[in-house]
Amino acid sequence: MGALIGSGASTPITTDDVGLNLTNVDLTVAIANDGTYTYNLQNASAGLVGIPNLTLAATNISANGDATNTNVNIGTFTLDVNGNAKLSGSALTFSKNAAGIQFSGNNIGAFIGYDKGTPSPNDDLGLLITNANLTIAIAPNGTYNYNLTNANASLIGISSLTLQSSNISANGNATSTNVTIGTFALGIVGSARINGNNLNFTKTATTITLGATNVNAFIGNGANTATTADDVGLAVTNTTFGLTLNQNSTYAYNANGTASLVGINFFNFNGTIAATGDQDKVSVALNNITLNLSQYARLQGNFNFSVFDQNNTEIIEFGMAGVSAFLGQGASTINTADDFGLGLSAVNGKFQIRKPINGIQSLAYDLSGTLAFSGFTGLTLGGTVKAQYNDATFDITINDNGTPTNTADDIILTRGLNRVSGTGLTLGVNALNSVGLQGSISTDAVLDLRNNGDIIAALANVTANISLANQTAGGNLGNTTSQTGTLAGSLENGYLGLVLKNDGRYAFQGFANANVTVNALKAGGDIGVYGVRTNNSSLVINETIQVGNETITINLNTANPNFNLDLGTQLVPIAFDPSGNTFGFNVSNISVDVSLETGVGVNIRGVLDDAATFLSGVKNDLNGTFVAQKLPILDRSIDQIIGVSNYLALGDQVNNYLSTSTDANTSNRSVLGLISYLKDNWLSQLPIYEGLTFVYDPNNSQFILTYASNTTYKTQFDLNLGDQVANLGLEFTGNASIELEVTPTIDFDLVFNWGTNPGVNFNLNNLGFSAAASVSDLVLGAYFGPLEASIGSYDIGKQKGSLNLGFAGGIAYGNFDSDPEKEWQFNITNGGTVDVTLPLYASLAGVEVGTDPANPPTVNLNGSLLVQKTESIDPDGDGPLGLTSLTYVSPGAIALTTANFDKLKNFSNFGVVDVLLMFRGMVSWAKDYRNYEIMETPIPFIDKTLGDALDFATAFNDDVLGKIDFYQPQINLTAGTGATVNQALTTLTASSAFSAQYLDPQTNSNINVVGQYITLDRIGIFQITAVNGNVLTIKQVNDTQDLQLNKVDNVASLVSNGVISNVNYTIHKNGN
Repeated sequence: MGALIGSGASTPITTDDVGLNLTNVDLTVAIANDGTYTYNLQNASAGLVGIPNLTLAATNISANGDATNTNVNIGTFTLDVNGNAKLSGSALTFSKNAAGIQFSGNNIGAFIGYDKGTPSPNDDLGLLITNANLTIAIAPNGTYNYNLTNANASLIGISSLTLQSSNISANGNATSTNVTIGTFALGIVGSARINGNNLNFTKTATTITLGATNVNAFIGNGANTATTADDVGLAVTNTTFGLTLNQNSTYAYNANGTASLVGINFFNFNGTIAATGDQDKVSVALNNITLNLSQYARLQGNFNFSVFDQNNTEIIEFGMAGVSAFLGQGASTINTADDFGLGLSAVNGKFQIRKPINGIQSLAYDLSGTLAFSGFTGLTLGGTVKAQYNDATFDITINDNGTPTNTADDIILTRGLNRVSGTGLTLGVNALNSVGLQGSISTDAVLDLRNNGDIIAALANVTANISLANQTAGGNLGNTTSQTGTLAGSLENGYLGLVLKNDGRYAFQGFANANVTVNALKAGGDIGVYGVRTNNSSLVINETIQVGNETITINLNTANPNFNLDLGTQLVPIAFDPSGNTFGFNVSNISVDVSLETGVGVNIRGVLDDAATFLSGVKNDLNGTFVAQKLPILDRSIDQIIGVSNYLALGDQVNNYLSTSTDANTSNRSVLGLISYLKDNWLSQLPIYEGLTFVYDPNNSQFILTYASNTTYKTQFDLNLGDQVANLGLEFTGNASIELEVTPTIDFDLVFNWGTNPGVNFNLNNLGFSAAASVSDLVLGAYFGPLEASIGSYDIGKQKGSLNLGFAGGIAYGNFDSDPEKEWQFNITNGGTVDVTLPLYASLAGVEVGTDPANPPTVNLNGSLLVQKTESIDPDGDGPLGLTSLTYVSPGAIALTTANFDKLKNFSNFGVVDVLLMFRGMVSWAKDYRNYEIMETPIPFIDKTLGDALDFATAFNDDVLGKIDFYQPQINLTAGTGATVNQALTTLTASSAFSAQYLDPQTNSNINVVGQYITLDRIGIFQITAVNGNVLTIKQVNDTQDLQLNKVDNVASLVSNGVISNVNYTIHKNGN
């Protein structure tokens, strides 16, 4: 049977039913004598009716009641409150009385959150309540309210949120649920921790929110632990907190309150913050605040503070844009009047505090900004500076633009990095303007902030414009005279050390290369700059500053009015007034150059033009002389060996410098610029890169270039044996590279005059040369006619080729005096000896020809490379030159001789089989040639390829080789058995006499038996040299036909009693 317990039971209709509907009930009703009654319901199933958005699933249901009250006891149950809350337990009471309808129970569990719709609770996301007291009051119209009291609660379904709580109560209806959590600690893993009283948890159909006011929060590293000892970050009080939990397990939160730094001892901060965060990171906007990094460092402006986790490392990151900073004395106060140090504006970058799990906390930053001095009178600074730091034991990557997926903007800070560097800085020293500084000093800088507020700066790549009056520049170029005047120009590649004291005093000194002019001359050298500001108080400085590879030392004590300026190359004493200030320049090591664009340089340039043209003509004259002719054996000319033309190419290079844009400053060519150009483009091409000197002599209006060298060097030449060897039929298959040792003695000078008689003189003071080569292990591939050969051999017992040669001489050129008849003159001090020995080892088809390796065929070349001759040209001496004879140099005579070449005619060990193998090899080559790709080329009109038409292999094999019968039958003359051969194999004795002649079946005529061949069975082939009755005298021959016999390897084994008996023999004609 069924039952309704609730409202509407008194009417027959069911539409007004509100309550518990029981089915399959076992009913028992007990009626007393007085008409009262009680009833029991057992083994029922239950469901709710008339109560929308409340669903019951239950077991073990029983009920009892009377005329006024009904109580239903429910066993294991689940109540679903419209998806907002799910209540469950093992005992629930449903009652109906005059007060109404209600559920009640103790030790009830509840889940308030997002149910993902699966039977398992493992994917639920929300608040889990345990041990709660439950009441649900149901109105007659089906609406309801419920309360949970004295409960415990925790968050489930999201590992990055943790909750510890007590004193939990909740109330709700069909549309929402509100949970009030008393004392609580909410952890946002890796970024924040919130604790206090009265945390509100609200669940609607679409959202879950947590909120609290006037609580405490911590944002930073250490938020994962309950203890505050490891906290590094922001401690926030009077916090208003709110968190929204989404169905996809993400969340977002905010926290506003008053913050202070915790665990960060390198700067101080107090102020109001607004923080926003999610499951990945938390960010805090710090606006209009001042960060005191230390007593000597201050930051002011807007900052971003964020906390996130990366590779198991908790990271606190401060980001900034457009922040101002100050480094130095006075940073601990907001007042800028007491600032002495470095001011930075438009500071951008980030710094991080990193704490790996179970690791050591570290600090890293990357900051940049615009730099300026504060508080230093007469000293200004501008430019960009970058500061980078990493005290971790590993490299750290800071993502500058906050885009972790884009590594293009990553900044890698290497472990142990601590660098402050500036680029494009300008240092202005007002006091130096009056003594010669034009504008500012441009530089790059590395800055060191000391613990006492002092700043040590090392400046590199210093450049500046200067103008110094009444300066004297002495020349290093030849015997240049000193020039006095205004030194105007620039400083380059300089270094400067700067010490800024924390009270506004400072000192600096440095040095740079000068590029300036004095009157009409250019100058270069060292210029030092120095400055001291004492502000009328004592100043002691003892600093050594390292700038790259340079060391700058500043030693100063105002008790001594003198100090040394260390310019790197020298110490310069400086005197100053201890009660005042000293600024200035020091000039040293100035050398003079000559401009070719103005003044006297124009005249010098004209003479250089003439000199270039003249030297080019001298070089061209050389081309028609003996020096340009190739020498025998060497196959190279003297010019190619000692490089005379290369030396004379000086004229071409001078012309290149003057006429083309070869100088970096094309409008300011100079003598030193020419010298530098010649060193790079002319001197570097000479065999000997040394010996070049320049002298500039303005007093005599001369510029002198000299070159002198006497150094041995080595070069290579390819052996060339000339026409005699080629006519002999000897041809090399490769080159023999021989090392030649050359010693040139070269001394010449060019004198350029631009004064009263402008012009140029070329003096060849000495141009001698000697050369020698010696080789004793020459081995080369060669052909001697049809014979494959080698010159020398590495085989044991064979000889190698050798070469020895040497020659020496000199070249002279008359002084240039416009006389076209005076040309190059040559003399030979050593005509040279040539001794070449070439042992020849030849073979035909792989068979060696000439069998004595100790005395091989040999080619010898002997003679001289050079010879000096004198010829009578005008016996009367009345010719235009007044000469009766002419002396000249010509190539020497080389004689060729041979030895043992007759051995190349001995082919006795070259047999028929060798010829056969040669022919077969030729056919094989022709077949390979037939397969070349070019042989596949089609021939128009005839439908054949080039290989079809040129089928050498088939043609040679069919028409030549196929018609030669290499295997003709043996022509036998007579045969016999039972003969005896002596042990020495020199005689054969038969049982009957031999004839002196036998009938030749080929010609049908008699032929002499002497000279014919006899084959002895099992022994070999012999030639008959004499016949005497029944005795033949024989000699063994080395014939490849022996390979076809069934020979006994050890013929001596056939000997018995000094003879070989029972020998079968055949006498036959010479052949196979």
